[in-house]
Amino acid sequence: MMKVFADTGFWYALANEDDGLHQIAKQLHEDWKSKIIVTTDEILSEFLGRLSAPNHRPIALALLEVIRKNSKVEVREQSRTSFNNGLEIYRNRKDKSCSLVDCVSFSVMKEENIYQALAHDHDYEQEGFTALMRVQLQ
Repeated sequence: MMKVFADTGFWYALANEDDGLHQIAKQLHEDWKSKIIVTTDEILSEFLGRLSAPNHRPIALALLEVIRKNSKVEVREQSRTSFNNGLEIYRNRKDKSCSLVDCVSFSVMKEENIYQALAHDHDYEQEGFTALMRVQLQ
């Protein structure tokens, strides 16, 4: 079955109707709902951090519950190994601005041969992946 990786920005745009990428995220979610969406605990932690204001928490927690219950969404657990794998990429990208969470994501995508991401970050493209939210804007 075809898999796609979901970045923090995708989950954030999906949850936040005021986000400029909300409609794109909704359309991509619809396009991919019958396929497997892979994400990580690190991504979900970052997502919850972005929606930590008291008025946003109920929305964030509701989407998190949907993600965790959806059999088409696979959440990769955070571990010492995932941290170290991401850290290795982070250490080797001295000329890039990608975060450690992005590097963990890249590691998971490479391990699972996933080449498309529900993401808007240019970092994904620099790493050789397709950032589908960017493609939709073109």
